[in-house]
Amino acid sequence: MNIANKMALGSLLAMLMSSQAWAQVITKAEYEDGKTRVNAVYEQEKKACGKLSGNQEDVCKAEAKAKREAGLADLDANLKGTLDARISAEEEKVKGMYEVAKEKCDDYNGDAKDLCLTKAKAERSTGMANVDATRKTLEARQEAAEKKMESDYEVALKKCDSYAGDVKSGCKDKAKADYRQ
Repeated sequence: MNIANKMALGSLLAMLMSSQAWAQVITKAEYEDGKTRVNAVYEQEKKACGKLSGNQEDVCKAEAKAKREAGLADLDANLKGTLDARISAEEEKVKGMYEVAKEKCDDYNGDAKDLCLTKAKAERSTGMANVDATRKTLEARQEAAEKKMESDYEVALKKCDSYAGDVKSGCKDKAKADYRQ
């Protein structure tokens, strides 16, 4: 795996481990603005690729497309604000890196090309496995947080039992609000 791929994968994992990363939600207007920006950057990058020739041009276009698809997937994940959407976005990034790596393999022939393609597939498999492991970790953390909240809610309700009347009712209402029940 080359340095750029390792850095991208490392930042992916660090971002996914942050609960803020997949919980960030944007509005539909922000989504549309972002989509316009991503597509504009893609068009600029694709146009710049026209100055190249041969496989360099193909690699350049594959990189531009991968960036666009990753950017759009990130926007979609931020619009939806779900773990599944964020994981799908990260899978899209791994797929994009794979497509670029495959395109770079066209510079080689014979065994060298076969080796390059095998390496690209291995990097894709590793990337997808890392995304899957991160998904499982985040799901486990989310489940643990939900269980903790339920337990804390039960404790809060028990505390409310020591009160009577309106105070007890207010205490229970506060507990429901505090623990999202």
